[in-house]
Amino acid sequence: MLGRSTSKERCVVAMVGDSINDASAPAISDVGIAIGCGSDITLSSASFILLHSNNLLAPSVLSRKVFNRVKMNFMWAFMYNLIAVPIAVGVMYPIGHARLAPVWASLAMALSYVAPD
Repeated sequence: MLGRSTSKERCVVAMVGDSINDASAPAISDVGIAIGCGSDITLSSASFILLHSNNLLAPSVLSRKVFNRVKMNFMWAFMYNLIAVPIAVGVMYPIGHARLAPVWASLAMALSYVAPD
């Protein structure tokens, strides 16, 4: 069951190597991981280089954090634009001729690039 996939898509393969005899495995895999104390051939063919061998799951944890940050920034931008675009278009103008002054519009533009951490 470990190597089989129920769908027709190909699985992503990650290989770890630290010496000359397994240098080709990280090179041809989707994600190549080399241990920092390995040979120069393995280090140059890998996608990631780990400084310590006890930190093997670090790239996976890092990619999850980055992907979660991208999703959070996407949701922040969506909510901001949901509020700011109607105001910028002038939806509020018919109600009492309210419009956004250029100073506030420039501040809103600057705030659109700030995402919460």
